[in-house]
Amino acid sequence: MLLESIKYVTNNLKAVLFLTLLIITMIIPNIGMVFGGYSFIVNGLNPFSVVLLISSLILIILLTLFFQGYMVQFLRSRSSGGEMAPDVIPGSISDLNVMLKEGFSFTLIVIIYTIIPLVLFSLIFLSIYPISMFIEYGMALTYAGDSEIASLTEGMLPAIFSLIGISILLAAYSYYVIPAPILVYANNRNFAMAFSLNKITNLLFNRAYIIGFLYVLLAILLITIISIVVALIPLIGWLISIPISIMGGLTVWSIWGQVYREIFSPLGS
Repeated sequence: MLLESIKYVTNNLKAVLFLTLLIITMIIPNIGMVFGGYSFIVNGLNPFSVVLLISSLILIILLTLFFQGYMVQFLRSRSSGGEMAPDVIPGSISDLNVMLKEGFSFTLIVIIYTIIPLVLFSLIFLSIYPISMFIEYGMALTYAGDSEIASLTEGMLPAIFSLIGISILLAAYSYYVIPAPILVYANNRNFAMAFSLNKITNLLFNRAYIIGFLYVLLAILLITIISIVVALIPLIGWLISIPISIMGGLTVWSIWGQVYREIFSPLGS
């Protein structure tokens, strides 16, 4: 499954190159946001900072929606049995509008599925360890001597370990659960279907989905190691790591697309 997914991505390296240029392009509006924010802080509200901040934000949003929209098309193509990653450049303005719309739906689905467990776990954690506890801990550290710091930290260990445990659970949730509604949406072209309990559970509790998840973890591990090693190359390492990371991300979604195809009938069949 992993090798097939890598082949699917590498069969269209033009798409990888275009997405690399897209990511690099996003650096420009991010720099604009920094300069606009700095101008606002130093000079207060002024036309330059307002225009720069708004234009940079709009550009970031559009580029992000474009990228996410392509991911939806990528998943749909892979799930329907395509032999290579689809082209990135839309054929018309209408196609571009559809891509941006699907990118918005993709983002909204991720936000909805992320915010619910995040709020739930936060409420549970804060009901056990209130914010006042951390404030008191911080103030105590400020006036504590070297001998007292160890005992104060030891008293906070349960809260620290609980926070780490919650972070791990949220990460596992993000990698395992969130792809399911994205897959359902991409293949049914219906936003409401992303919240179909029947469709989602059919994926989450399917043996093929669990096996696919293990392949996803393997792909993430490999791409992380490769990206770190490449990034260590002086001067150009960070630049080379961008297309490698994109290929890794596409490979992960390619695995999920293949998983969907194994569980459900191919699109249009």
